[in-house]
Amino acid sequence: MHKATVLTRHLAAVSTRNVARSTVSLAKAATLRRTSLPVVQHNSQQVRRYAAPLTDYHDEGQGGLTIPEQIQQIVNPSNSERIRLALDVTQSAYVQKKKDLGYELDNAVKARENETHDKLDGLYDKVRKKDVALTGADYEAFIDGYHFVQSVEGCLRALRDMNKHGFPPSISQYTMVLKLAANKHRVTTIYLIAQEMQLAGIEDTKENYAPFFSSLLLCLGKTGQIENSYAVYLEMIERGIVPGSEEIHYVITGLATIGEIDLALQILRESLGRSVAFNQKTYMHTLANAGFYMHHEAYKLCYDQLTTVFGAQITAGDCEAGLSIAARNGDSTLAADILQRLDTAGYPLQEFHFEALFDALLFCKKWDLAFKVLDNMRQAGYGKSSKSLRTLTRALTTTRDEAEELAEEVFTRLVNSQKTMPDVVDTNVLNAMVSGLASSKCVEAAASCVVSWFNRLGISRDADSYVGVLKACAESGNKTIAERMLTMLLDTDGLEPTKEVYELMIHTVLNQINYEDAFVYLDTMKAQDMVPEWSTYAHIVRRCAKVRDPRAQTALGEMRSLGYVVTPALESYASTYGRNPRYAEAVSEFERFGTAAGSEGSAKKDSKDSGRITLEDILGADAFKI
Repeated sequence: MHKATVLTRHLAAVSTRNVARSTVSLAKAATLRRTSLPVVQHNSQQVRRYAAPLTDYHDEGQGGLTIPEQIQQIVNPSNSERIRLALDVTQSAYVQKKKDLGYELDNAVKARENETHDKLDGLYDKVRKKDVALTGADYEAFIDGYHFVQSVEGCLRALRDMNKHGFPPSISQYTMVLKLAANKHRVTTIYLIAQEMQLAGIEDTKENYAPFFSSLLLCLGKTGQIENSYAVYLEMIERGIVPGSEEIHYVITGLATIGEIDLALQILRESLGRSVAFNQKTYMHTLANAGFYMHHEAYKLCYDQLTTVFGAQITAGDCEAGLSIAARNGDSTLAADILQRLDTAGYPLQEFHFEALFDALLFCKKWDLAFKVLDNMRQAGYGKSSKSLRTLTRALTTTRDEAEELAEEVFTRLVNSQKTMPDVVDTNVLNAMVSGLASSKCVEAAASCVVSWFNRLGISRDADSYVGVLKACAESGNKTIAERMLTMLLDTDGLEPTKEVYELMIHTVLNQINYEDAFVYLDTMKAQDMVPEWSTYAHIVRRCAKVRDPRAQTALGEMRSLGYVVTPALESYASTYGRNPRYAEAVSEFERFGTAAGSEGSAKKDSKDSGRITLEDILGADAFKI
């Protein structure tokens, strides 16, 4: 019995929400019954707004109650009825052995609301069929009743009839229904209410129509119509209507969701400038999207607000996104703060967490601090692979005029830190520095540093020490330095070339006029059970096809045997470059004059200046227009 009493009280508390508002409305109606207001002009008829007494219509079945009293009885039942409903639900759940009694009580409350809505509709239809002359207070009671049961359509119908019969609704009534429509996500209803406001003759001012725009923006934001909500926001700003924090929240979070981080950041800053206070959800949502789209300024602003103003705990995923942003933008302060927070929260820090701080320091050229972080990482067993030092290579990659000076400066700092931080100096660090210098097109300087830097520090080289220089040689076609590096690798250091070294030598030779050595390196790779990559075979095919070398088809056959994809463009490359039937004859004629065959660059030289016959002289000026 005790449990039933508790559940009964719970249901009564749930069912009596908004009773205070209904009571106020009835009190207002009772006051208006005794009040006489001045006559106003509406629809060319002389009517009195709320001036007439309450309707004399009484329902015999309701004991002679007036319309507001009947509505009050419908929406606010007696305590005995609530108790009876709770007991029925409790007894039914006990008989049917249902465990979730709270769920059954909620369903009963919803059924009660639906029943209340049907009773209101029945009462409204009854008084309309009997042509009862309703007053403004009667319509207001119906609006409050429909608002109590959350019926947007009922409120709109009462508003229309109220205005139609000479009782223009007030701005507060329109605002109440607009907010209800926004909560119910009824965009069309909001526009219909705005039309009713215009028909009622409400002046188009920002004070009168501010509720309409606010409700429309909220509804569009909640339904995911982001572009439309932003357009409404701009319209509000143009009209001088200041949106609230809730409206701006949906605009900012919506724009951030679709990747318009710049617009979201602009609105956020403007709102903060107007001292608009946002809740924690706004910053959390914007922070997550700023991290996803790698937006530094938006992430930093939201991070500062969350940590300093709200004292919120950032999730591990958002912190990792912040570390990536800090590494990319050189924000070492942000990276250090995030690492400290992760460590304080007991999150296990991994190698990539420290790499973000190391990369951020390298990005902003703080070499000493970067080497200090690297030393700490290596003492913890991190940062020993070449992948961890890729940012060092990118940091040293600059213009050709500044590269040598910058590389020497960093090397000097590295030498000075060798005594205090011995774990920093090793082969991988020097390899990364040489690669950065070579990537700056300083091939000759990088080749000399391979010798001088390693000898000065007494560090042995490995095959990867030459890879950076060989990559630059392959891009620039510098065969001389490439062969010198290969000779040092084999003879001086006595190392075995890796697959990458052989492939870089092949690419370098293929950029030359005489590319026969490329097949020597290719055969050497095969003899050592090294399988060339797809890009290596594709380069061979394109190079041979340019001079109608039949080995292009051989390379295509090997690609198919290895399971590589042979694209139609690559397969038709030979026919594209070899469509001139006189090409072979021209090549043989060209060789008779001592000029290497197949060189398009030498064929395009002016024969008058060189004094030699070229392929262009034999085939014509349009021979090489492919």
